[in-house]
Amino acid sequence: MKTIKTSLLPIAILLIGAGSAFATNLSKDAKQALRPGHVIREDQPEQCQDAGIECQDTGSVICTVNLGMGSEPVYEKVGSTCVNNLYFN
Repeated sequence: MKTIKTSLLPIAILLIGAGSAFATNLSKDAKQALRPGHVIREDQPEQCQDAGIECQDTGSVICTVNLGMGSEPVYEKVGSTCVNNLYFN
């Protein structure tokens, strides 16, 4: 009986550790917020226009959209201007 208890303890600790790591990873993914994307149109009165796409505020690959003028980078709108690049997941 004592052998069963001593062999189950390391397994239980391993499962608790794996569960904690998984929960922490889910928490990090939840912090990446989606932002409405905008493109810059310098020839328009309102230069920062809605792109109809949502992208993340962090990442490594810049979010782009094709609205008929080729692939364009997508930005976050702050006030009335496009300031920060947005990213794909």
